[in-house]
Amino acid sequence: MAHFQFKIKLRGISKPPVWRRIDVPEQATFEVFSQIIQDVFQWFGHHLWHFTPGGYGTRPIISTPLDIEFMDSPDLDARTTRLGDIFHQEGDKYVYIYDFGDDFIHDIILEKITTEESNKVYLRKAVGATPLEDNGGIMGHEQMKKAFADHKSKEYREYCSMLGLELGEDWDFNDPEISCGEIGEIEIETIIS
Repeated sequence: MAHFQFKIKLRGISKPPVWRRIDVPEQATFEVFSQIIQDVFQWFGHHLWHFTPGGYGTRPIISTPLDIEFMDSPDLDARTTRLGDIFHQEGDKYVYIYDFGDDFIHDIILEKITTEESNKVYLRKAVGATPLEDNGGIMGHEQMKKAFADHKSKEYREYCSMLGLELGEDWDFNDPEISCGEIGEIEIETIIS
């Protein structure tokens, strides 16, 4: 079994950028991969998601089947499609979209394939603070940055209240607020089924 090292970058954010580098067994399903991405970006998992080759309008769509009228049915079931079914060589790319309202679009690139024989998942590097969920997406994140740059603004006071911060405190947009290292192990039943 191989391990895949991915760099996953949140599109549309810079200064600082927001990205994570993770190692995942190639046998992990895309459903498990989605959960791992949500964990390392500290998303709550309350929103719909899917994987596509290039973002909206590209196929195949990898997701879990849902009976929702406005959603395209997935071409591949995330519960049974494994990473090794899609990623074959270093440099392969895919896109993960989380929260179809706020549109958190993550660019995924397979950086390295190793021969580690384990079911462990690792967070190797984390850069930048993840935008708050349900805060207006990338635009909301940029507005929050502006608010924290001006401690006299009404928006700054509102964010302090919302986040439980004292007036005068800052939010560190450089701090990913997650520790690197082993973040879990994928159960054998999950990757064999």
